[in-house]
Amino acid sequence: MDRNGNGNGRRVGQAKRKIPLGQRLARAIVLAVEGKDRKKSGQARPAVKYDPPPLPKGQPQRKGVKKASSAAYRGGVEMPKGNPARSGYPKKSAASRQPQRPPQIPPQRQERPVREQPQSRPQRQMSPEEKRRMEARRVHALRIRRRKKRIRNTTAAAVALLIFTILSLTVFFKIDNIIVIPGAGIVYDETQIKKVCGIEYGTVNLFRCRLSEIEERLEKGLPFIGKATVSRSFPSSLKVEAEPTVAAAAIDCGTGYLLIDKNGKMLQFVRQQPKAIVVLRCSGEFTMKLGDYISFADTSEGQTDEELLLYKDIIAAMEETKIPDITLIDIRDRQSVKLMYQNRLTLYLGTDTMLETKLATAYKTLKVEDDGSKTKTGTIDLSTIGVAYVNDTEQTTEPQNENIDG
Repeated sequence: MDRNGNGNGRRVGQAKRKIPLGQRLARAIVLAVEGKDRKKSGQARPAVKYDPPPLPKGQPQRKGVKKASSAAYRGGVEMPKGNPARSGYPKKSAASRQPQRPPQIPPQRQERPVREQPQSRPQRQMSPEEKRRMEARRVHALRIRRRKKRIRNTTAAAVALLIFTILSLTVFFKIDNIIVIPGAGIVYDETQIKKVCGIEYGTVNLFRCRLSEIEERLEKGLPFIGKATVSRSFPSSLKVEAEPTVAAAAIDCGTGYLLIDKNGKMLQFVRQQPKAIVVLRCSGEFTMKLGDYISFADTSEGQTDEELLLYKDIIAAMEETKIPDITLIDIRDRQSVKLMYQNRLTLYLGTDTMLETKLATAYKTLKVEDDGSKTKTGTIDLSTIGVAYVNDTEQTTEPQNENIDG
């Protein structure tokens, strides 16, 4: 059908291009004018060709090219110069200038054919052997999934732990405080202990510092600390526990006395003999260095310092038997060990065997002798185990230091 609804129109795809109304009117006017001229003159008037109007400023004039939209070309008909509207031609409307487009017929949506569902085949019953195999495959696949999951979790945990360890050793946990817990009888204050630790706040990592080195530094730098225990206190502190030690003997060095504890640690050097401290006489040579342990023999080649071990055994036996007022210990001869009681009674212990038993016998004997008289002098032979031989004399004057050299 055409635009007017008639049934003799062409199809949309084969419709002939329609000439706008303005062009048709212009063509009719031109034909009418040419027809009048022919009637008057009796011959056809030659058509006058006019050049197209100039283009707007700024655009070059194209020669020899005629555009379909130019004023000189109106549907293939030569137009006179000038504006058709001023020459008496009818003015074109806005609707007539625009070409009429054929109506667009939307394409019809084709419905998809319904796909028939295939008929389900009847399932075959599996035999017990096939069921067993299928169950085994399912269990095997489940084991593999669990194993992979376990590996992923373990790997993730290891990576997280590694990252945390690296950060803990480099960035976090910097020491910024030292907590000192001094034991009863410690002679050093908190400032001295912190200084000897040698820790610079904010630079040393809590995990990278060696606690054993700090403990050794404290025990050597502060001799009267018998045992130092250093521990970590999160997130950024060290805890120091210091136990004191006391002098158990004084070694006569000729120019003074060197104080040592029960383990042989050198504590202090004094000029005068201290009171209430036993004097130790030994034959071995030693190097005096406060904070270190005394050594009477060269132990660099694995040798045992027998004299130091004998001293420790005698001090331990004295503490076990609680024998009082021992003023001198002579260990220069290991086969003839001597002790002095209140600078008036000499105790001969003989060899270094069964020292606790010999000192226990000496403690009972001294108690009996003190009940009789506290001014007796002499010797008590304890070389025979369990037996004490007393050889004493009455002393009327104040007791003096007895020479037990030989």
